[in-house]
Amino acid sequence: MGSWLRRVKKPESVLRKLDFHMPNNLTTDDFRRLLTLFGGYWQRLNHPRAPYARLASGNVSDGYVNWWTLLRYPLLAQLAALHLIEKIKKYEKENPERLLWIWYSPTKLQREELKQRARVYKESKFNGWVLGVPDGMTQFAAMMARELGSHCHSSPITKLPDKSMKWERDTVGENERVLVVEDVITTRGSIERAIEAVRAGNRERA
Repeated sequence: MGSWLRRVKKPESVLRKLDFHMPNNLTTDDFRRLLTLFGGYWQRLNHPRAPYARLASGNVSDGYVNWWTLLRYPLLAQLAALHLIEKIKKYEKENPERLLWIWYSPTKLQREELKQRARVYKESKFNGWVLGVPDGMTQFAAMMARELGSHCHSSPITKLPDKSMKWERDTVGENERVLVVEDVITTRGSIERAIEAVRAGNRERA
């Protein structure tokens, strides 16, 4: 997208362009530009009286990214999904054991087995689940699963009134992996509750 995106002044122009061409070489700067165009990127001015962003946790930040300004548009959501998949594939190829450890949280005795699985996963497609932190990322997770192929599944995580979460409709199969996606991560509270919900329903594999 590169130089073309830098010349765009209106969000509608981006959507019209994507109707005819879905780029596959976006950079971090390209996504920052997209977020800015659609009102999803805010950076505090370097001034003592400039406002801060107040987060749901009660903390404050000098910047904020609202991915929902892009994800509410199916074309932009698809673009973000494709870009994220490429990033994951690259990281997975370079750090297969690390991705497994994030999910399994293994003891020392389990790591040798995970290294063996990693050697298999390194040459295979992503086989497992893509789950979105509720409620905003459920549809995006399903879109990512679709782009990953028929070997990938998605189903919703449920948010309870006390802010805890549960995932009880499905279980993680043998040699399947789980990818949990979130639009904004600040204190990690929501995504950690989502991960715990998946682990609670899969104690024998978590």
